[in-house]
Amino acid sequence: MSAPTRVIEFSDSGISITASTTLTINGDVKINGKLQATGTIDADGKITSKDDCISGTISGKTHTHTVPQSPSGTQESMAPTA
Repeated sequence: MSAPTRVIEFSDSGISITASTTLTINGDVKINGKLQATGTIDADGKITSKDDCISGTISGKTHTHTVPQSPSGTQESMAPTA
């Protein structure tokens, strides 16, 4: 079994951290910029946004569902509530 790989590389284009095992950060993290992930994001708590949350191409702010049998007897759309 080989030793885990741990590399911190500094270059003109940024800083790259490589770890062949889990990288753990204990404490709050603030990112002033865009965050990109190429793998699965697994959260134990809430994920919130002051703007909109997009799932695929579906907006969490404007997505609605049609209710086939509403109490008034007509079709109604149910938009999310704040």
